[in-house]
Amino acid sequence: MESMKKNDEINSLIQEKKKPELSSEELGWKSIRPSTWINMKPQAIYVPSTDKYIVAVHLNPQPVKLVKKTYQYHHEGYAHAGEINVTSAGEESYCAWDRDFSFFRLEIASFFLQEVAEQTNFSYTQQIELAHAFRQLDPKMFQISQWILDEFKNGGRNGLLYFDSLANLLGIHLLQKYPMVKMDPSQPDTLKRTQISCIFDFIQTNYKENFTLGELSAAVQMSPAHLGRLFKKATQLTPHQYLIKIRIDHAKQLLLQQELTIGEIAASVGFFDQSHFYRYFKREVGLSPKEYRRQII
Repeated sequence: MESMKKNDEINSLIQEKKKPELSSEELGWKSIRPSTWINMKPQAIYVPSTDKYIVAVHLNPQPVKLVKKTYQYHHEGYAHAGEINVTSAGEESYCAWDRDFSFFRLEIASFFLQEVAEQTNFSYTQQIELAHAFRQLDPKMFQISQWILDEFKNGGRNGLLYFDSLANLLGIHLLQKYPMVKMDPSQPDTLKRTQISCIFDFIQTNYKENFTLGELSAAVQMSPAHLGRLFKKATQLTPHQYLIKIRIDHAKQLLLQQELTIGEIAASVGFFDQSHFYRYFKREVGLSPKEYRRQII
């Protein structure tokens, strides 16, 4: 079969693809690369094959007539806000739409899904591959994508530990809902007390740093995806939530020192900036740092 790129029908409609409104190259996110595409004019484009899986989340408030073709599929229908498309790695595709179109796009590295499958006790006999999906209603996938989008727009200010946790959550959901080959999770296991203690010690020692989930998991010789799941099961908190708790506890002690400004305290306990510190402190304590300081001094 001739390449879709050479197809006369497609060539007559292809327009140069614009750059996304935002991209994640500067954030250093390698497992998942998000980008936003806002108010793309009606057009038809050819999307070459890639070794990455593509998840597109429709953002338009009004329905958009969407056509998508690959070697194996021909889909056509009205896309609504919140619906998603999943394109398998290695697929060429042709897409066209009839009105201004906005969407959030996630490029997911193939090696990352393979690692998540190996790290989270999924049993399988073949190479990992996701099934194709078009205009899929998937509230959980939509929520995860919104968390990633929020972090993306905020410039990754919650840190690499937070992003790694979201990435693993996304990977596990994709493997559970869209596998080409059925994958059965094994019986869940638990963290040992010594492992939990080691994790606590690592976070207490490194709470000021922007460490990754991989660095944390190396401390207990466990995979990142596995650690995130089991830590939440054992403590009812994600590693990032526990990190925030430790940072707030240290900030409370520093607020006793009147010579320190709020901005200095925020920086000294590892927060991205003062507004970031304010938001988390108010959420955890119920008071702003200034209000808390007035009560204790």
